Amino acid sequence: MVSLRRPDRTNAGLVRLLVWTIFAALLAGCGTHETAPVDGQTSAPAVSRSADQLSPEETVKKLVSAYLNKRLGEYYDLVATVDKKAKSLDSLQSEFAPSSSDLVTDYLFQYTRFKIDSSSVDGDTALVYVTALSPNLRSVVKEAMVVERSLGQDSDMATKMSLLHERLRMSGGPSAENHSTYFLVREPQGWRAVIGWADQKAFEEQMRSADSTHSGGT
Repeated sequence: MVSLRRPDRTNAGLVRLLVWTIFAALLAGCGTHETAPVDGQTSAPAVSRSADQLSPEETVKKLVSAYLNKRLGEYYDLVATVDKKAKSLDSLQSEFAPSSSDLVTDYLFQYTRFKIDSSSVDGDTALVYVTALSPNLRSVVKEAMVVERSLGQDSDMATKMSLLHERLRMSGGPSAENHSTYFLVREPQGWRAVIGWADQKAFEEQMRSADSTHSGGT
């Protein structure tokens, strides 16, 4: 059996740990394919199981579904302890405050679909491979600008979403297919996903320290 190790997060082309990074990858011109029916946030297991009973694949499916549907408490529960120490649930919820909502992001969240491709387990670590089908970001941004100009800022989000979806449906634009790898660790409460918040916090602290040292030296 090939030994699994924690993926190197400095290689963004190898491992994409969040749906947000999938959206970001679209800006770089990832390959596009026609949308096909896949498992996604609308699907549900036939039998409800508690988080500590879930397999790695089931954990990731629940994690991504909760994220796309903005069920942040459920999503946060499935995050590894090392990352919870770096970001609180309150901090996560503040990132999804209504004031931070916009038409493009809301559309991507609502119409992204995903499927679990495969997984590998080695002791207390696991890798889960996921394919996500998302609306093409360039097309969404282009049509969203048209919708915003047409309806104006005073129009409600539901009306804007409906018109944007209709325009994209009629344009027949391609969807973007992206592949991600999720790294999980087995904790007492079950499998949990390492998102990368701890690494991000450490990097930000290093940058602040470097800036402080540079400022002090001048």
